[in-house]
Amino acid sequence: MHGFKPSTLKYLRAESFSEKAKFSGTKFSISEIIKFDPDSSDGPLYVTMEKVMDAVSGAREILISVPFLLYNCTGFSLALSTSVNEMKEHNCVIPSCYNLDELNVNACLFSPDPHLYSGEVMVKLSRYLPSVMENFPKLSWSTPFSLVPSTGSTSVLVPQPSIASGYVLSVSATTASFSGRTKMITFQPRYVIANACSKNLCYKQKGTDFPFVLGAGKHSHIRWMDTTRELLLSVRFDEPGWEWSGCFLPEQLGDTQVKARNYLTTALSMMCVEVRSADISVGEEKIVGSTSGNSGTNLILLSDDETGFMPYRIDNNSRE
Repeated sequence: MHGFKPSTLKYLRAESFSEKAKFSGTKFSISEIIKFDPDSSDGPLYVTMEKVMDAVSGAREILISVPFLLYNCTGFSLALSTSVNEMKEHNCVIPSCYNLDELNVNACLFSPDPHLYSGEVMVKLSRYLPSVMENFPKLSWSTPFSLVPSTGSTSVLVPQPSIASGYVLSVSATTASFSGRTKMITFQPRYVIANACSKNLCYKQKGTDFPFVLGAGKHSHIRWMDTTRELLLSVRFDEPGWEWSGCFLPEQLGDTQVKARNYLTTALSMMCVEVRSADISVGEEKIVGSTSGNSGTNLILLSDDETGFMPYRIDNNSRE
């Protein structure tokens, strides 16, 4: 295989094969795990080879499979490690699908040493930064999590090196349609914010002073600047005089409104905030909202509210 040194598979003669193999229906079969050592510093790959022989015709076939196919649907490369108790070199680098030229997305083969895992496979994630990988800070890795979540999907915080910020990723697992032995693991943003307003916006996490500009018609993977604080967002227009709106929770599905005020012109503007499940098409970089999808990603859609309706109004008619 490309990127790995060659490995040898031995196929026994028909007489010896039938004596050692399992018989089912009209076929004999034996499963064997072959180790492929890498050409680079990445870890080895353990591939399952099922050797099958037809009892009537003697025809032989080899079924090749790995337990995991990894898909990185974020905007940056990831490093995955199975060394959950101590720091060692990462086992696998998963390039971002957005950086690939092909229209059919390529998966990264992943298979840890089967002698070390009898059941649940625990891993860690980090951003892959080649310039600092040799002296990678321990705090740059996520906390260990199961590669196959019991609920089908889970959220994982991937911290940034040396600072308190990070990205929240959604990790989902499904069984491959072409092989019941293989799990398809998808890493994608947990929160994506999209600007459907007529003006450019700025957004930031509550309690931080690190705003991000989001152009009209653009979307972005949300980066949390302080992972010790609540995951609450505030927005404003990217023009002079506009103050920050009230906060909203990107975890809670549904619609709400936020008010933006300009202290220079005294203008008021309402924005509609829709939080829904999202299905992301990587190839065309489109985001399609879905009220019942299981993508694991929440889409935060900001749009102009021109109805003039304000859900709450408080008038102080007293003298205090």
